[in-house]
Amino acid sequence: MRWVEPSAITVADLLRQGVEQIDASCLWCGENWRAPITMLPSATTLAKIKKLMVCPVCGGRLIDAVPRWPGDAPKTN
Repeated sequence: MRWVEPSAITVADLLRQGVEQIDASCLWCGENWRAPITMLPSATTLAKIKKLMVCPVCGGRLIDAVPRWPGDAPKTN
């Protein structure tokens, strides 16, 4: 298996692995939330998703987002 920069993972890649949501957190106010990704274009990268997100509490745009893996994160070789 080839290593892929996590921010270059696409929505299509995540959906194939059973991920339908991301866990997001605002680096300004600390708000945490889950956001669905199923309605996004399949070529959208995780890095692009982070850039598009806005905190629902403070309006901050400095967001961290990670895939919400079903069960445990997939094992890599």
